[in-house]
Amino acid sequence: TRLAITAAAPLRGAHQRGAANGTVGQSTELGSDAVPPYGRAARPAHACAAAGQPPAQSNDGPLDCPLQAVLEHGHAMVASRALALTAQGGEFAAALARPDERGRLALHVALEHEPRLAPQVLYQTVAASPDALTHASSGPGGGVPLHVALEFQQHNKDFMLEVLRLTVAHCPAAFATPNRDGALPVVVAMACQGPSIAARVLRATEDICPEALERHTAHPVLHSALRHQRGEAVSEALRVFAEHHARAFSHQDERGEAPLHVAGEAVSEALRVFAEHHARAFSHQDERGEAPLHVALRHQADEWALLDVVRLTAQHGLAAFGMRNIDGKLPADIAREAHYEGGERTVWRVVADMTRQHAPAVLRDA
Repeated sequence: TRLAITAAAPLRGAHQRGAANGTVGQSTELGSDAVPPYGRAARPAHACAAAGQPPAQSNDGPLDCPLQAVLEHGHAMVASRALALTAQGGEFAAALARPDERGRLALHVALEHEPRLAPQVLYQTVAASPDALTHASSGPGGGVPLHVALEFQQHNKDFMLEVLRLTVAHCPAAFATPNRDGALPVVVAMACQGPSIAARVLRATEDICPEALERHTAHPVLHSALRHQRGEAVSEALRVFAEHHARAFSHQDERGEAPLHVAGEAVSEALRVFAEHHARAFSHQDERGEAPLHVALRHQADEWALLDVVRLTAQHGLAAFGMRNIDGKLPADIAREAHYEGGERTVWRVVADMTRQHAPAVLRDA
């Protein structure tokens, strides 16, 4: 039997006959003497791909094997051959635009499983059906192809730039499309890509759909930038939000944390921007009852950055020195645990002095 793969409708007439006699879904090993009523059948698409073979063609017409199955389970050479054979068929555009049972297009699968073939599938998809770039899959995580590219194409900057260029040119709405978790592509970029790509995605989102950056979702963009990024991406995020979306500085994520709680290594730069645009953040308590000062003292190791935190908190959020978290601990208590006992006593002394000066009542109550 001649091996081939096409973009024909599923099993065509053979599928209907198989459904009528109950043989659909029953596989027959290649080489077996048992032949179903609709001719010699191929093994299921996933099995053929995993074995490094394209599916066989039936006697009555071509057997449809989704490109997704070959791209996900086949070897690169087999997947490349499948693409070539599908292109020879008359319904290549339909094959690229046809989702599988999980709602994924061939492009979704290629971006995740076949990085070497992803550029080819991307160009062919854009040429055949550019609207496919806004198709969201229904599988775990979901999302448009841009989500998948940002998550899985982490080591190919040139290709990632090409994905961004084509998405901007053909389907800019993709930048405003959340995945099933409610995360915009820019949130995925902040979590998975380097600073340069993340900053580009942020700028594209700001240019195309600035209102999306102010959505109060479980995955705020500014939180993601401050939590995961560094350098150019953080600076760009702080600039964009400070200039155009200052309300986002007061947004909380699903854990009740404000952006300043998750600043991490960018705490000093973030603090200066917050001091100018949202000074109230210094005394905001998250769901654990912790102000940014608690969080910085626990997680920040740089002494100069911590002293900067203490100085700005004293200027814009004095009340934070007297705030206890759900464990009953003041910032001074955390400073003692994290710094005094570790030999870095300067920070502890400064925090303790500020607490005695500005929150003496909490010390008396203790």
